[in-house]
Formats: sequence, structure tokens, C-alpha cells
Amino acid sequence: QTQYPRLIAQYYAARANVLFTLNDLIDAKEHAAQALEYSQQAEFNKPAVQAYFLLAQIEKQFGNYAKALEYNEQYIKADNAFTHQQKNNLLAFQRAQFESELNEKALALVSTANELLAAETAAAKQDAQNSVIIALLSTAALAVMLVGLYRTNKIKKKFKVLSETDSLT
Repeated sequence: QTQYPRLIAQYYAARANVLFTLNDLIDAKEHAAQALEYSQQAEFNKPAVQAYFLLAQIEKQFGNYAKALEYNEQYIKADNAFTHQQKNNLLAFQRAQFESELNEKALALVSTANELLAAETAAAKQDAQNSVIIALLSTAALAVMLVGLYRTNKIKKKFKVLSETDSLT
């Protein structure tokens, strides 16, 4: 009812397998042939592999060894191609998964680098603020020292004048 060939092929392959197990070889052969018919769009898939295997076994039981050999060769070819396709799919999945993990790690590395840059920027800003504060404190200390020196000099001059002049003179 779905009109989806792969599902229909799986149905016929499963039914052929059950009929073969029940020793209904004629119906099993018909269902395996229908599974192959619906598998034609995707040549190397699981239902085709199963159908070729069953057809080889059925022809062997009927005594048609030449036909059984032909189906067995097609089975081997389809099974090898299906296995190769499965390996390629798995490899592609693993490659995509690896690339995804690699991208996540690269993103984490960039994030860490950004955090490091932010910390360095904050430290540089703090250093600049500290330099300004040190400069202000140094300027304030210098100003206090200059004021102190000025007052000391003024008092020194006053004492000099007092020492050189007498209150009576």
C-alpha cells in the first residue's frame, strides 16, 4: 500500500523466506522473484541478496544445478556489493562524525582562545589603570615633597634672616 519499492521488496523477501522454511518452494520462488523485481531500482540491497540466496537454494532442491549456480553467483555478487555499500555508508557516517567532533574541538579551541584574549585585554586594562594610579600617586608625592621643600626653604631663609639680624639692631 505504501508503493515504496524497497518496503515491498522486503515484504516479498521475508515472505519468500517464511515459505521456504515451510517447504513451499513454488510460492517461495514466486515471492523471491517478486522481491527481485521490486529490488531492481536499488540493485544491491538486502532483499535482493536474500532473494538470490533463496532462489539458489530452491533451484538446488529442484535439481537445477546450473540455475542454482547462476543464482548463487548473483547472490555472491549482490552480497559483496551490499557489504561494500554498507561499509562505505558506515565509513561515511564515521567520517562525518569525526569531522563533527573535529569542528566541535576547533570551536572549543577558538572559544578558549577568545577567553584568553579577553583575560589578556582585562589584564592590560588593569595594568593601564594601575599605571595611571601609580603616576597620580607619584605626582601627588612629588607635589607634597615640593611643597615641603618650599616650606623648608622658606623657613631656612627666615632663620637665616633672624640669625643675621638682631632685634636690637
